[in-house]
Amino acid sequence: MGKSKTFEEWFLEALKRVEMNQSSIQARLDLSSATVSDWRHGNVVPRYYHITELARILHVNPREIYEALGLIPPLEETLPRETLESIELMRYASPEERQRAVRVLRELLDPDSSGTTSKEGTAGNEEEADE
Repeated sequence: MGKSKTFEEWFLEALKRVEMNQSSIQARLDLSSATVSDWRHGNVVPRYYHITELARILHVNPREIYEALGLIPPLEETLPRETLESIELMRYASPEERQRAVRVLRELLDPDSSGTTSKEGTAGNEEEADE
């Protein structure tokens, strides 16, 4: 991957994408211009609830803001390539396919929480019957 952007670079690009400016953000969030300027220049980290609202306004996932702030590493650095590809494919899945994938992942992560017995294949057979 290339050089990481600063939060200021990310923020300005995000504003441009939604055709807004810093003043419109401060008005929507009812904040002073100094506060938003401090965020932009990295002097202050926005509070959780401001990040959540900012994400909604900018039409991004809050994780993208946390990454841009340098508070968490980008997904590309934390997940295997195959996992990232699977996540990308899920964007195009139907709601039913997504629900099924979530059920399977939950069972994989915590087999005891699925409510199945200890017999092998019970959950899988029920899933097959649903199709």
